[in-house]
Amino acid sequence: ARGPFPWPMSVRSAASTARLEAELEFVQRLANPDYLHHLAQTRLLDDESFCRYLGYLEYWRRPEYAALLSFPHCLHMLELLRLAPFREALKRDDFKAHVSALLEEAWRNRLDFVDAEKARLARGLLAEGGGSSALAAAGGAGGGLEP
Repeated sequence: ARGPFPWPMSVRSAASTARLEAELEFVQRLANPDYLHHLAQTRLLDDESFCRYLGYLEYWRRPEYAALLSFPHCLHMLELLRLAPFREALKRDDFKAHVSALLEEAWRNRLDFVDAEKARLARGLLAEGGGSSALAAAGGAGGGLEP
């Protein structure tokens, strides 16, 4: 199944580019629990045609589209929005807070993982005799990495 923009960027019309940008902006907003809560509170998530639109947005999972995302966890939210119990729960303030806390924890763990990988890389460079210049190139010297 092709996405809505199967042709290369060079031959896209201004209208299709604007549509892509609008859909990119919208799908990334789904990463924001406050926005999801707003959609639920305004009953937009109860609208069957809106839910079909969310299904249409699944094309963002394709690698050529997913590469454009700054907030890839929006795809997890898009998947969860397909579930009626999740959409219903988003109407509650406590559930919005719960989703926010889970996303914050996931982000914190991701940052911890990235820091650990940088430190592992720095240790490897030092072990190979790369010295402080290699550590600096890897983001180490003065960059918060501990060899």
